[in-house]
Amino acid sequence: MFREPLRLALLGAARVTPKVALTRPDLIDVRGVAARNPARARAFAELHGLGGCYASYEAALEDPEVEAVYIASPCRDHVPWTLAALEAGKHVLAEKPFALSSRDAERAVTRAQELGLLLVEAHHSVYHPLTARFVEAVRKAGRIESVEAVFDAPIRQESDIRLDPRLGAGVLLDFGGYPFCWLEWVRGAQGGDAPRWGLSVTSAEAVCRPAEIDRTMDVQVLCQSAAGSFSARFRTSMEPECSFQARIIVRTERGPILFENPLSLEGSFLEVPGEPKVWGAGPTTYMGQLEALYRAIRDRAPIAHSGADIVALAELVDAGYRAAGLVARAELAASS
Repeated sequence: MFREPLRLALLGAARVTPKVALTRPDLIDVRGVAARNPARARAFAELHGLGGCYASYEAALEDPEVEAVYIASPCRDHVPWTLAALEAGKHVLAEKPFALSSRDAERAVTRAQELGLLLVEAHHSVYHPLTARFVEAVRKAGRIESVEAVFDAPIRQESDIRLDPRLGAGVLLDFGGYPFCWLEWVRGAQGGDAPRWGLSVTSAEAVCRPAEIDRTMDVQVLCQSAAGSFSARFRTSMEPECSFQARIIVRTERGPILFENPLSLEGSFLEVPGEPKVWGAGPTTYMGQLEALYRAIRDRAPIAHSGADIVALAELVDAGYRAAGLVARAELAASS
């Protein structure tokens, strides 16, 4: 049985917000929404039947009834508003990517720890119903020979904020966190220490259009665990002509393990040598994330993608841009 619902305010009326924050009314009491455009906040509240609509982000943070906030603003604004929310005594669930640099991520994580508040980056695929089975299959599979992952999703509007250099921009920043996370699942299944993960970028190649805005990135990664090390690679693309695909293939001495679409239930399945194919079914990844957030705040249960995990992932993204010979995303935003 769950106790009193967690009282949450929404900072941002993004398209993903309903899936992330409005799917567990038994756990989450959404007190209201704020947006940079107040008219958009009012329209969002009316569309989704929310009782409250704040005139500004500041007004949401001043609400004494609010215990936590979900931040769905552009990436550039995540850290400033996270720090403001923390100073207001609120726990934070922030959209990914959390920060334009690992330095900014560490600043926010450190402040959350100082204040005894929870800060979580919304990487939801860890809550896929097949993730635990995938990790267990990798753990039992013996020696890993290679790992490949791909995450492609077309962006066809040149006005998309993920292509705006003032906001950081680029496929590795926006999409790359997912395959990095999947590789960490594999590495962790082999044994090894978190929280700083055991991944290091060895090389990266980018296709940019215009200069410095990576539309496709191919990344080589060395994964180190207590059982040894293995090489991995992933490609991620937002080219307008690409098709959506998301998967990770782990080739082991006992055969390949395929996890198709770790991002959502749609079309997802797990194939393990010698076992029947298992299709994804059950609660959505976002529903699982909300339950984990609730338990972390109410029961102080551990939760993924909080604390040092946030910094480690930001460090990998930074390293990917360096390896590709591109400027850091914070530097790109500052100079645009």
